[in-house]
Amino acid sequence: MPVPLAELGPAPYAVDGASPQTAAGPGTAVRQPRSVPAAGRRPVGCPRALGAVRELLLVAALWAAYSLGRLVADGHVPTAMANAHRVWDLERALHLPDEASLQHLLAHSETLLRTANGYYAYVHFPATVAFLVWLYLRRPDHYRRARNTLAVLTGAALVVHLLFPLAPPRMLADTGLVDTAARYGPSVYGSPTADDLTNQYAAMPSLHVGWALLVAVGLVAATRSRWRWLWLIHPALTLTVVVATANHYWLDGIVAAAILALIPFLLPALRRPPASGTTGHPVRTPVQKTRADGGTVAMPSISSRLLTVSLTLAGVRRWQFAPKRFIGAAAPPRDPNGHRPPILRHVTVRRQDVEQWPTYVVTPVSGGSAGQILYLHGGAYATEITVGHWNLVARLAERTDRTVTVPIYPLTPEYGHRDVFPTLHRLYRRVAALGSADRLAVVGDSAGAGMALALVQSLPAGDPRPGDLVLLSPWLDATMTNPDIPAIAPRDPLLKPAHLRSLGHLYALPDLPSVAEVSPINGPLRDLGRVTLFTGTRDVLNPDARRLRHLAAEQGTEIVLHEYPGMLHDWVLTPIPEAKRVIGQIADLLTPTRPAAPPPPQLKPTPDRSPPPQPR
Repeated sequence: MPVPLAELGPAPYAVDGASPQTAAGPGTAVRQPRSVPAAGRRPVGCPRALGAVRELLLVAALWAAYSLGRLVADGHVPTAMANAHRVWDLERALHLPDEASLQHLLAHSETLLRTANGYYAYVHFPATVAFLVWLYLRRPDHYRRARNTLAVLTGAALVVHLLFPLAPPRMLADTGLVDTAARYGPSVYGSPTADDLTNQYAAMPSLHVGWALLVAVGLVAATRSRWRWLWLIHPALTLTVVVATANHYWLDGIVAAAILALIPFLLPALRRPPASGTTGHPVRTPVQKTRADGGTVAMPSISSRLLTVSLTLAGVRRWQFAPKRFIGAAAPPRDPNGHRPPILRHVTVRRQDVEQWPTYVVTPVSGGSAGQILYLHGGAYATEITVGHWNLVARLAERTDRTVTVPIYPLTPEYGHRDVFPTLHRLYRRVAALGSADRLAVVGDSAGAGMALALVQSLPAGDPRPGDLVLLSPWLDATMTNPDIPAIAPRDPLLKPAHLRSLGHLYALPDLPSVAEVSPINGPLRDLGRVTLFTGTRDVLNPDARRLRHLAAEQGTEIVLHEYPGMLHDWVLTPIPEAKRVIGQIADLLTPTRPAAPPPPQLKPTPDRSPPPQPR
């Protein structure tokens, strides 16, 4: 069951100057890897340029998420107006200056009002972007801390917008304030009744003030000039402008400053500048928290927390695996090319169908001579392989120097486990025949991890066992009856137990969902090879992962369990530091300790000797 990532549509694959291919048939090259510079001659600017693009996309994505969140918070006009009167009365009770008096000072000059409106409209965003770009290029040791603080501040502001909609003072008719932007220009807002692109009822906190204060404090910390304190003029001027133009209350700026001041205490990772590597860029090191017993545990990164908050606010778990997406007239038709991989770096991808299953063989440019990996993707047995899966496959191939075989198995509700496992067994035997069994690893995530465990459990006595079985956020029990699941379910931003229970029942038909091929926690746990399991504590499948280790120990099998605090389901498919850490652990696990064998023969397509399963 993957984290929802945007699928790339079918794209042409170029083969070293040849014309792009629009379809990939059995035995044809799907793409050619980008040439890799010789050792010692890698261009120095490439990582920096790629990092700049990544950071730009991240900031743009955060801003888009915030903008969409503001729109979600729109539509509470009566509440926003009532809150506006409460804030106005509270300011008078606190003896704060009257916003109208400040506006009247500027009203003596139309030029001053136009200048204030222009400052409000055109300085806020460009100044913040310029600040981030300058830090990235000139002060990389300060950049990540500033970017993370900006993201947390913006996310906290969105939460306040959702919980406390507030009309700006220019909408209060009895305050004596006027909408200076609408009267004198320039204005960034339309009429509140006709403006569908912005939420004008999100005055508190003022991100104009919060961002300006962050820029000023960041520049003071990152520079050493005796004039650096003049940067504080920027937030002071911004506060004056947002109040004088009647876009914000004094309390909006005060709340923004308070949130900014609390961030270093709420998120310890922001209190420590990251260590710098030889390139001058920050090195990500996990922050440790001391347990009651004196041990330490890695705390979730800022990126993972933001991801969790974003998925929670987007309500992903309400629809991602809802059965109505796959059953009935409302279910969209499946894309026959939806499984095609995107462009992947440092690997070659070939399609070699096996018994009418689309099957891809991913080989690293180093040759893939260290062994084989059979990878089974997740998706609740109902959704197709995603870009996140393909990126994971490419990284595993590159980091382990192994060839990865990726079968595209048929999905439920059209097919069930009885349609999948006969072909899966034959595919496993073919992959195992390509080399030594101890150099074979079966890897799966989510439902694919459950399928991987069930595959090894159901192997006949004469078949070779894989050297390694790696389970990532495995779905082990389709009945979802573990008594510890309800305690975790409210904290899981991705998975809803009722949805999984329904899809597991469909996949099991005509059998019960407790059958071992669907719920491998009920199968035999002996003779599985070396088993390594990764799970997160914000995953409703985590209790069954713990239970599996306990049951395996009772049967004499040791399972190495890596439990990541605060991680959501299938986090290894996302671009966060913890995902890179898991990939590194898998690479260390599967890296051979003895000289590699000669490159194994390629998987060859064979005639289909059995009729394909028919949809149920």
